[in-house]
Amino acid sequence: MRRALVIVATAMVATLGMLAPPGSPANAAGYCDVPIYAGNDSVSTTDEGLTRAVSDLEAQDVAVHAVVINSVSGQSHEQWLKSALAECPSWYDASTDTGLAPRQLIIVIAMDDRIVDTYVGTGLTVRITQQKEADVRNNVIRDNLAAGNGVTFALKEGMKAYTELLTAPLTQPNTNTGGGVASNQTTSTQNKPVDVPWGVFLWVLAGIVFFVLLFFGITGLSGYLEERRRRRQKYEMAKSSAEAVVARATAVSGQIILEGNYETMLNRVTASVALGNESETRSFLNTKQMLGQRLAAISQQHLTLTRTPNPTTTLGWEKLESDAKKFEADVDSFNAVYDEFVKAVAKYSELITTSSERGAKARQCHAAIALALANLREQGWKTGHFDADVAKLEKLLLSSEGCLVDARFKAGQELLDQFAAEAEALEAEVEALPTLGSTLLATTATLDERLKGLRAVQAQAEALYGQMLDEFGLASLVSIENFGSEADALLDECEVDIPAIRVLASRAVQDYIGAQKSIDEVDTMLTQAEALYHEVSGLNGQLKRMRSKTGTLVEDARRRCERAIRFCNDHRKDVGTDELEALRQIGAQIADIRLHLGTQKHPEYLSIVDQLEKLIDSISQEQDEASEEYESAEAERARLADAEREAREAEKDLGKYIQDHKGDIKSKRLRDLEQLSSDHHIGSELSVAERIVLWQLYEQALEGLHKKCKGDVSAAVEARRPSYSSRSSFGTGGFSTGGSRTSFGSSGFSTGGGRSSFSSFGGGSHHTGGGRSGW
Repeated sequence: MRRALVIVATAMVATLGMLAPPGSPANAAGYCDVPIYAGNDSVSTTDEGLTRAVSDLEAQDVAVHAVVINSVSGQSHEQWLKSALAECPSWYDASTDTGLAPRQLIIVIAMDDRIVDTYVGTGLTVRITQQKEADVRNNVIRDNLAAGNGVTFALKEGMKAYTELLTAPLTQPNTNTGGGVASNQTTSTQNKPVDVPWGVFLWVLAGIVFFVLLFFGITGLSGYLEERRRRRQKYEMAKSSAEAVVARATAVSGQIILEGNYETMLNRVTASVALGNESETRSFLNTKQMLGQRLAAISQQHLTLTRTPNPTTTLGWEKLESDAKKFEADVDSFNAVYDEFVKAVAKYSELITTSSERGAKARQCHAAIALALANLREQGWKTGHFDADVAKLEKLLLSSEGCLVDARFKAGQELLDQFAAEAEALEAEVEALPTLGSTLLATTATLDERLKGLRAVQAQAEALYGQMLDEFGLASLVSIENFGSEADALLDECEVDIPAIRVLASRAVQDYIGAQKSIDEVDTMLTQAEALYHEVSGLNGQLKRMRSKTGTLVEDARRRCERAIRFCNDHRKDVGTDELEALRQIGAQIADIRLHLGTQKHPEYLSIVDQLEKLIDSISQEQDEASEEYESAEAERARLADAEREAREAEKDLGKYIQDHKGDIKSKRLRDLEQLSSDHHIGSELSVAERIVLWQLYEQALEGLHKKCKGDVSAAVEARRPSYSSRSSFGTGGFSTGGSRTSFGSSGFSTGGGRSSFSSFGGGSHHTGGGRSGW
């Protein structure tokens, strides 16, 4: 009783759930109320085969929703289904385990996420599950979504498979559980006393108890069977979901293991790191080792998933699905880390190359400055003042950004500087060059001023020389001369070094001009790159349009070729095998083009379009020739039927004539016999009996003539079966129709102008004409 109440309560809850579905009151998403939703251009919603497959499923009372989109936006397929149920109330039913309304078929294809999932509602789930179980017993293998060269083809074939599942007769398992029929034998009550009502009461009470127990037994059994069915359904759903996740995860991991060749790629990308500093090289090698360990773990997990025996319980399938999802996440994480690693290595290698080139230029600049300073020192700048100026000049030159590239590189510049930062540094160096030139010019002006000061000192020294000569005499002359010679040497050194400094400043100005030219060249290259980008964008648009046109032409050619092949197969007896073989070869070419269409580049698409247009013209020409042959054969059959009909009518006319004139000939037989005896001078030599015998011979000859004419007509019809003309003839004594005259050969039968004649048979002839007959 409690189970019955539970069943009633469940039905009430299901009814309330159906009356108040979650989500908005109307279907919000664009894919809710359409059988085929094309979120991108990868599926043709007007494909004849696809629309026919949808119609076949809808004829089986199945609500079809095929949704083709680019991505599920990072969601799992279960999460996407939940959001779709919230947006599409017509899909939702709270009374079911999955939330899907009865007899719903939902196919989700996410192109970028490589997700292809199928969901079926209550009722349809049971039917398909039973059919699959029957297929397993009968060793039948079905594919829910067949593979193909396109999403349209895959959807069409998958829907055909579902239609077959729903329309094929089930092979029920042999589950004879036995059973018995209860029969109550009642004895005759004629000899029993009538006044014993307790016996009847006991029988009625026993019957009531029996039916009450039977009711509870049936209720309990039905509840047990329903619970068992639900567990089985839950088991099948868990199994199907786990198998799908395992298949998807192992497919991706198998591609990594078999096709990726990751170990070779890791060795190749890390070979270029050795040019960097030791710490960064060690970091990259550690990352490579970590990726190798994760790759080995993925391989081991792949083997574990593919070789693990199938679970036997629902919890086992759910755990397998959880493990497969975790493995799938590990594979995706590996791919992401590997991609970032490859990008980092590429950027580091590029930076090493750029830094090496600029370091070489910096070393050249440093060597030139060192040479200039060495030349200045060799010119004789030995005093304290000039040594200080040279030191300032050396510090000024070495502090410029353009000459510190090599030092920055040796000190350990950052490994992952952006290209923009390097460009800004280059611009700063170029901007510093005018400052360097100005500094050099200012230094030159300062040296000129100091030269003027030295000349003034020389004049003072000469004046002092004269004064000291007057005051101190010859003893002080030597020291004064020494001072004067030192001043002269210092003046000569300064005059020699000033041109060298000016040359150095001129070189700095030339370097600045060269840097400006380099910037102009970079701007020109950027302009050319932008033009090339626009050109490539235009080519990509043209290539996309050519792909669309090529796909349309391929489908048109395929449909035309299929119709032509069906036409030739339907009229195989009239159309030659050459046309059919030519059409099959064209179909093979079209299939080959569809197979390799996605690998072609822009120039090849032009030739493919021309080839497809030629193939379409060939298909039309072959179909026109086949149609002409078919029409010619139909016309020949019509002409042959007309000839046979005319022959049969002539045969009927012949029989009718013989039948009509047979009575006239019999009524005149005595007169004919008298004429015969008169012509041959027989007189009364023939008795009546002999005349009767002679008449019988005449009738036999007439019947023989009739049979011979019928045989000639049949033979002529068979002989003339390949062709006919407006005038037909049969045999040596052929049959012809013309005007109102009909004749049969040289020994045939003719009618014309009320005259008939029979050729000779036996030893005589018979002729009727103008009321005369003779033998």
